[in-house]
Amino acid sequence: MTEEYFILNDALHRIRPDKNGVAVSEMLDNGRWVPKSKPDLIRHFGRPVDPASIPGFSRAVSGPAELPPELRGFNWGAFFLNWIWGLFNNVFAALLTFVPIIGWIMPFVLGFKGNAWAWRNKRWESVEHFKRVQKRWAIAGAIVFFGSFALAGVALYSAMSFLTGSDVVSRMIDEAEADPRVEKAIGTPLDPSFWKDGAFSLSDDGGQASLSFNVTGPKGEGVLSSEAVKTDGEWEIVSLTVLVAGSGEQIVIKGDAPPAPLPRAPRAPQSPRTPGAAPPAPLGQSI
Repeated sequence: MTEEYFILNDALHRIRPDKNGVAVSEMLDNGRWVPKSKPDLIRHFGRPVDPASIPGFSRAVSGPAELPPELRGFNWGAFFLNWIWGLFNNVFAALLTFVPIIGWIMPFVLGFKGNAWAWRNKRWESVEHFKRVQKRWAIAGAIVFFGSFALAGVALYSAMSFLTGSDVVSRMIDEAEADPRVEKAIGTPLDPSFWKDGAFSLSDDGGQASLSFNVTGPKGEGVLSSEAVKTDGEWEIVSLTVLVAGSGEQIVIKGDAPPAPLPRAPRAPQSPRTPGAAPPAPLGQSI
């Protein structure tokens, strides 16, 4: 009975006779042959292969091989998925992404060095096999990376849409439109902007809102700022101001106006100096 070699689950297996002539199966793992499944299962599910054509086999005997020129380049799968990619490609240096400061640069290091490290640390059937697997990682990484931004955008859009149609924003707009000073400066009806800054929270029948957003009327624009509290299912506006664009007028509809900046103290007038005269002496000193 001679040795037989198979590829199964991206790993090299062999079937050989033991000292009693009984067939046993082993898998090449980090340069060592370790016992695996029954030989019949390997023959049934594995693909026969010539070990001489497998880079992983030669590296197990003669040490790590150099990275083939056609595999040189940036590994996008390692860049996007870093530590996850590292675990599945035996590149455990990818776990450094969890280390503060170093973690920020590790995705770039993995991108530039990922091909060389994965080629050296894992057994590959061929260069084409390596390319095929890494391409899948790159596609998966791009989907996860850009998909997360898409989900964040959808979440943000949903939050802004919810605020725009919420009772508290409608209440703020209604009270601002009812003020004659707003009608005179900006006009009504007021159209709120989609983007809103601030904080918003709900809990059972209560809640708090501190929002600031642009409003547009027939006569001009402004910034509406308001704070509100929800009690027993009803919103109450605590403060409401409108800052008119252009004129800078601040219309305080409810609550206190924000504190104005302290005026600067006027500078004391200085008498003109006579040419050639000595400068005045500092206080507490005599000339």
